[in-house]
Amino acid sequence: MNDHLTQLHVVLTARLQTGPRDELAGGATTGTSDPARTAPDGPP
Repeated sequence: MNDHLTQLHVVLTARLQTGPRDELAGGATTGTSDPARTAPDGPP
């Protein structure tokens, strides 16, 4: 349980840090980690 919470925290922190960059780059940087955000920008 503790490991799962740690992993979730890491993922959320990474998304927060890469969020603005992801939008500026058109989803090229974190496309694999956040397909929902990059779906409208490129092919599904």
